[in-house]
Amino acid sequence: VGFVYIYTNIPVAKPEDMKGVKMWMWEGDPVAEATFKALNINPIPLSLTDVMTSLQTKMIDGVYSSPLGAVALQWFTRVKYMFNLPLADACGAVVVSKKKFDALPSDMQEILTRNGKKYMKKLTEASRKENARSIEALKKQGVKIIDLPSKELVSVYDEVGKKARRFLVGKLYDESFLNRIEQSLTEYRKTNDKNSQ
Repeated sequence: VGFVYIYTNIPVAKPEDMKGVKMWMWEGDPVAEATFKALNINPIPLSLTDVMTSLQTKMIDGVYSSPLGAVALQWFTRVKYMFNLPLADACGAVVVSKKKFDALPSDMQEILTRNGKKYMKKLTEASRKENARSIEALKKQGVKIIDLPSKELVSVYDEVGKKARRFLVGKLYDESFLNRIEQSLTEYRKTNDKNSQ
């Protein structure tokens, strides 16, 4: 699906800018709830089908989505700004339980694995192209792209992310799992930084 951004009717770049936004939250989405809590925002929970009407009636004036989603759902016709800081990477998955996978004959396991890698890679590439096209459509519609005003704000948003992840301990995962993931991320970033020099 791609990176998720915030779209609003007022320019938003710093966390405090979001205080005046009537932000939509997908009803029942614990990750969005934790993120908005970390940003000190009280979102308006709605089902996906109620978002467009709520934008039209000004019940909400902020949404989050991938660029492709914002275009496909026509939300981009009701917002003026896109904050150019990815909040998350929304992704889909094909999930097969280990029990079911192990029950398949080995030749079928190989076919499923090989084709899964092949077509998921193609799907990822297509999604990236469609999101890039969608950003161009947003610009043509007059949506202004708001860039992060200073590099110092990256650490502010990193802290918001850490706070949101902590809110989810005991709800979506335990603390040891989160610590392992964060440690892996730290190690990856160290390696990635070394490779980019």
